[in-house]
Amino acid sequence: MENSDILDLLKEKYQALAGTLTRDEAKAKFVEIVKGYELMGINWFICKKVSHHDCETHDHVEDELPDRIYCGLKSSGLNLYDDNYTLAKTIEFKDMLKWGYSETSCVILYGDESEPKKLTLRTFQGFAIVHAITSFVDILLGKSPKPNLLVQANMRQTDRDSKFFKRVSPFKQHKPVTEN
Repeated sequence: MENSDILDLLKEKYQALAGTLTRDEAKAKFVEIVKGYELMGINWFICKKVSHHDCETHDHVEDELPDRIYCGLKSSGLNLYDDNYTLAKTIEFKDMLKWGYSETSCVILYGDESEPKKLTLRTFQGFAIVHAITSFVDILLGKSPKPNLLVQANMRQTDRDSKFFKRVSPFKQHKPVTEN
């Protein structure tokens, strides 16, 4: 089903229900309607494909992965979509061998252990992707997922407060009042 078809269907259902439900009933009905769609419940990340190759032979993997990729993580695995949200590839968690990130990339080794494939993605969301993959795998293994701390462990608390949180805070930062 195309995105425009989904929007048209939602519009029809909205018009049919308009004025008949309370706000909370409308929210519950909306969730009931959209949870059956394939793209519902996905954790989205925007990436660019850097390379996709066989680890043994270093040959380029022939696939239809676009340069710009929307990574969609859900309980079944990692889905890779093109700009139109058309599924290009699925990597199940059971096929993932290793995953990691740097400041500007995310790397996933997957496939058979004797012939692994390596997918390198350019993204500034590498930490979040790796944390989400690790959390899903931990849940599948029956473990409790680790909390997402989003802080640099090697920073002192005072540095974290003054540098890290100031950069990412959506709230206006006030200068501390100093006494003379």
